[in-house]
Amino acid sequence: MRLQWPIKVINSDQWQLRSPFLADPRQQQVRATKIEQAEGEIIRLFGSNTTTGIRVTEEIAQSIAAVSAATRRIADFVATLPVKLYRRMGEHGKEEARDHPLFDLVGAQPNPLMTSFEWRETVQGNVVFKDHYSQLIRNGLGEIAEIWPLISDHMQVVVKGRSITYIYTPPAGEKRTFGSAEIFHLRRFSLDGLTGVPLLNDAGNSFGLSVATDTYASNYMKNEANPSGVLQLARRLTNPESIRRLKEDWTQKQGWWGRKQGIAVLEEGTEFKPISNNPGEAQLMEERKYQVTEAARWFNIPPHLLADLERATFSNVEEQQREFITFTMIPWLERWEQKLNTQLLTREERRDLFFKFSVNALLRGDATSRAAFYGSGRQWGWLNADEIRAFEDMNPLPDGAGGIYLQPVNMKEAGSPAPAPAQSPFFRTNGEHDEVVVQAAVDSVAASEQPEMRAARSRRSFAISMQSVFEDAYRRIITREVQDVMSAARKMLPTRDRNTFENFLDNFYGDDFRRFIRERTGPAYDALFSQVRNMVFEELGFQLSDSDLSRFINEYLDNVTAGYAGNSRGQLLAVIDKAHRDDVDFIEALDKRTTEWIESRPLKRAVEETLRATNALTFAAFQESPLVSRLRWVAFGDACPFCTELNGKVVPIGVEFVRAGDSVSAPNRPPMVTYRNVKHPPIHQACSCMFVPA
Repeated sequence: MRLQWPIKVINSDQWQLRSPFLADPRQQQVRATKIEQAEGEIIRLFGSNTTTGIRVTEEIAQSIAAVSAATRRIADFVATLPVKLYRRMGEHGKEEARDHPLFDLVGAQPNPLMTSFEWRETVQGNVVFKDHYSQLIRNGLGEIAEIWPLISDHMQVVVKGRSITYIYTPPAGEKRTFGSAEIFHLRRFSLDGLTGVPLLNDAGNSFGLSVATDTYASNYMKNEANPSGVLQLARRLTNPESIRRLKEDWTQKQGWWGRKQGIAVLEEGTEFKPISNNPGEAQLMEERKYQVTEAARWFNIPPHLLADLERATFSNVEEQQREFITFTMIPWLERWEQKLNTQLLTREERRDLFFKFSVNALLRGDATSRAAFYGSGRQWGWLNADEIRAFEDMNPLPDGAGGIYLQPVNMKEAGSPAPAPAQSPFFRTNGEHDEVVVQAAVDSVAASEQPEMRAARSRRSFAISMQSVFEDAYRRIITREVQDVMSAARKMLPTRDRNTFENFLDNFYGDDFRRFIRERTGPAYDALFSQVRNMVFEELGFQLSDSDLSRFINEYLDNVTAGYAGNSRGQLLAVIDKAHRDDVDFIEALDKRTTEWIESRPLKRAVEETLRATNALTFAAFQESPLVSRLRWVAFGDACPFCTELNGKVVPIGVEFVRAGDSVSAPNRPPMVTYRNVKHPPIHQACSCMFVPA
């Protein structure tokens, strides 16, 4: 018979199947309601009876690989997140309440023997199976000084009227009674609001099937997946001792793992005839794979987090990760936050204080949403660069440069006259009067340098604020790229089969990989290009059309993905060539290079691409604008000596600032030779120069 959980509510005159809190308070005046967790104790000691005939306890359930992995995944998630005590400021603001003793107690060390991570890991590891209880030890002032976890299976809950009392009987020690102010009680999903429904009460049959499958698989493999059989004798054996001796001798030599190579001696015409293998027995081995999916359902976890990657793809893993946070972990965190607020803070304290888990870092996993959110906030003036950097756990820009809010100049109240387009103070070059026009342009630049420099600094500041979004996107690309490349290398290169591996690289860095790069980085580029287009409009009063912008983005991303794939392939081939010349292990050399990729390449790509893409679109818009005929190179205070030498250089738009093969000189430096035509910054990696109309 299946045990009915969670509780038996014992009254003096009847069994009651609902919470006493739901009854008429007048009927509770003399009624003492005791919630006995006797059935929970039975489950703990003897296990939940299942249809497989196997009793499943929590310890047995934890021996199932998928269950253990799911438990650790959820517990580690809760333990890893920072939890802080905040003080409300005004209507919507908040600040960390570092002066309150609970700030360090909950966030750092709840008791002398445990860190906050260890305590929260213990609590969450318990509560995925059953309710958890921790003792709140108070000092002489009534303040919570320590928090100690208790063994949930030894706790009883007693309800009297509208109050709750906890009776705790430790494995070794005397029974103790606690009031509700002395216990932190974190409940699972509950049917009565008092105690949670143990997981084993619902999942016992499923876990029992997993245990039965594992046991069957072990026994099957112990016999080396060979069927049993019969020994057929030429004559009948009538002596039971002879029959027993024959069976034992055969089993001793042939019946266990590793003994199949033993030699069995068959006497007097004895012949072994195996019983044919039942295909269902071998097929049952596939059942073990299904148990991972089953465990994922019970814990509401995507299968890829339990190392089941059978249906994981480049495109759906990130979405599954977001759903795991939204639909699995957010409810757990909300349960935690409300219990911390109501059981650790007084009613008066809750008016100003509250606990909150910091989940911003985890929600960063959705690159599309982040890029769109930051771009929209920056464009419409309700986010500045420093606020965006704070979301990404980055420090503010120096000298207050990130505190500037942008405001679209083309936005006014309805009915107001439309703003006049910005007029260029410059003249176009026209052959005969070229020198005169150039001088006029230079003079105009000097007269209007401040607004142009402000626009250039705004573009640069925005590009820098987007670096963390790009870094995260490229980190995901590089991590997956390294996994696939090294997996192939370990299969192909132990025999130093270079040709096969090089063919793999040719195929790997083809169209599929380039589409993958575009899928991962496309949202970030879209957000950046959209904002830069608006910034150029504010600067010039000219805006690229949607069709021109779309065409530009497609061409730019085609070049970016092809360049990235070609660069990766070239680096790997160069590593193999060098390892071959130096007689170094191929895999060791590749592992060293790909480790460097993971550590440093995402940031390098982010720094380079945010500034390059910003300048590329600005250049395309300037080219289309009838108001711009010349460009001036702008280097900022932190520029390198080579960029400083280019600072202020003016060229007709479309003409190179530096041609391929030319060199740029700088004091006390060897000349820098460029390998490409440079029509706009950057001229080298980490170059953060801009340009303005001239």
